[in-house]
Amino acid sequence: MSLLLVLLPLTLAVSLASTDHCASSVGSKLDLSVHGHKNASGHWIITVDTRRLTSTENEWELAVNVHQERRSCDSSEVEQLVSVTSVHPPVHGYRLFEGFNCYKAYSEEKSWSDAREQCKRDGGDLMVLESERERSEVFPTMYKSVIWGPWMGVYKPEGEDRWMSVKGEPALSGWWRYREPDNSAGRKCAFADVTGLLYNTDCAERRSFMCEIPL
Repeated sequence: MSLLLVLLPLTLAVSLASTDHCASSVGSKLDLSVHGHKNASGHWIITVDTRRLTSTENEWELAVNVHQERRSCDSSEVEQLVSVTSVHPPVHGYRLFEGFNCYKAYSEEKSWSDAREQCKRDGGDLMVLESERERSEVFPTMYKSVIWGPWMGVYKPEGEDRWMSVKGEPALSGWWRYREPDNSAGRKCAFADVTGLLYNTDCAERRSFMCEIPL
């Protein structure tokens, strides 16, 4: 859905209805309000507010992209604000945690590489805890659905001397349990304990796992 807004300030309310085929999401709606005004320096200040009309585990993802354009018509200039909104139904079984991403815990046990392939088929990757807030607010809920010690998105790539996350960033020392990783031969994949801290072990072990789809 594309909206062309001219000469704001404005208040715009849009109601979005789900067309997902999952029964748990059918009929869910969202109110979107966009408020805009121009500040003293001539820049637009935009506030986007959302309000769910229903609450389900599989919430919609909502993205709002706003930018300013200046166009000239017969030597006169017109300010235009273009707002593009898009909604995407969630992958079945994933849960959206507000302020974070979409997550799913698999109790089925797989090797690290097979677990990662499952996450990729879902459109995401193995979960990586990137903040204390995520570890305290998201991880405990997800952990209730897995068998102890789920695979996480941290590993030691072949030929590398350092541990990396599946997002391509170096693993932080604060992610590990005391005296981990022990860097024993063949123990190049990480799993998490109940607190979210990591241990390294053999990638061929079969474990439950957690996936994450970024918004």
